[in-house]
Amino acid sequence: MPAAMTRYRQVLKYTAHQWRYLLGILSVTAVWSAVAALEPWPMKLLIDYGLKRQELPRALASLLRAAAIPQTPLALIACAAMATLALFVIGGALGMALTWLWSVVGQRMVFDLSTDLFHRLQRLPFRYHARHPIGDSLTRLSGDTWCVYNLTNRLFSPFEQALTLTTIGAVAWRLNPRLTVFAFVTAPMLAASSLYFGRRLKTRAKLGREAHSRLTSFIHQTLACIPGCRRSRVRRATQSATSDSPRKLWSCHSAPRLSGERMVSSMVW
Repeated sequence: MPAAMTRYRQVLKYTAHQWRYLLGILSVTAVWSAVAALEPWPMKLLIDYGLKRQELPRALASLLRAAAIPQTPLALIACAAMATLALFVIGGALGMALTWLWSVVGQRMVFDLSTDLFHRLQRLPFRYHARHPIGDSLTRLSGDTWCVYNLTNRLFSPFEQALTLTTIGAVAWRLNPRLTVFAFVTAPMLAASSLYFGRRLKTRAKLGREAHSRLTSFIHQTLACIPGCRRSRVRRATQSATSDSPRKLWSCHSAPRLSGERMVSSMVW
């Protein structure tokens, strides 16, 4: 266990270097969760107060009076439509910002880890490179370095999920407690299924990585052989040309001489 924690600490130092972007990710995630929790309210405003014409709560009625909006069904339906559109635009903008931040943080962490790993591979003895194919080294540099991004994402995922469940659960409990309880009961079942299939998925991922490493080695060997094939083909063409050139030269020089000898001999005879 201490050895595993040491390895995790070695990887997490690349995460700590991007603390500014990670702080921005936490802030955007909190705002996005709040916006996601407000998304059911326009539907409630539309159905309960716009279509069914139920009595408005005091807080909502005072808010409409402060905004100088009439409390008619048509005005409530228009407010619900505008609120849905506004929440959709805000949620989309926050999602784009969150995706951009994760892309920047992930590429920075992966680039730093790839650079250090490349320098480490350069310092290894030749017997290591003789035992391990070059495809394995390329896979480590191009694929395995994304582990720092996956690890950081997994560390932030519980916070994001807990914040989202808390905000949405609070709003859902106000709307329909029975459906909220049913939704929270299914969460442990999903967690148990992830634990059950996690080991199998890890084994499959390991086999896929080994297959990708062998394929990369084969492609590299094939590409390395192409210049040799070209050189051998040029060498054969050169040899054939040089072997045929004396015959062609001799035929070119001997044909006029033989034809002249035949002409002289015919004139003599």
